[in-house]
Amino acid sequence: MLLRDYQKASEYIDEAIYFSPEWGYPYEARAKIYLLFNGDISSAKNFLQNNLEIIIDERDIVIAMLLEILKLKGDYEDALDLLSNSHSKIFEDQFIFRPVEQLRAEIYYLQGNEKLKNDNLLAAKSIIESRLKDRPEDARIHSALGLVYARLSNKEKAIAEGKKG
Repeated sequence: MLLRDYQKASEYIDEAIYFSPEWGYPYEARAKIYLLFNGDISSAKNFLQNNLEIIIDERDIVIAMLLEILKLKGDYEDALDLLSNSHSKIFEDQFIFRPVEQLRAEIYYLQGNEKLKNDNLLAAKSIIESRLKDRPEDARIHSALGLVYARLSNKEKAIAEGKKG
């Protein structure tokens, strides 16, 4: 997929889904192909929604991808519902660390709801700072905190955390 040979990538992704239908990463990759190769947001959304119940392993990565797709489509209420129905409190993998409150704040920002955006950002900030005490060297957590500070219009702290992340 990184070589932009989407046809060949599709074949490998289909194989991965066939052999491990409960594993989330191939579903995320298939959705990316819909987006990158075809620019087809609706197909990516439908594909993930139709297969979400099958996925057991790495489910959060699929939910995070679906969340981004719903935001792209402007389906903010569906995105909020997706977060409300998720069992995860923090979405994290080797690249990201995002509390649900931070993800929710992004949606409220897109909706123009300053109060709910700020309430969720402050809650996310508290969670992130708590985790940072346990894992002070984790760049993903510093990055998350930097994004929160940026949304709270604290440029200096955002940059400082970004440099740590």
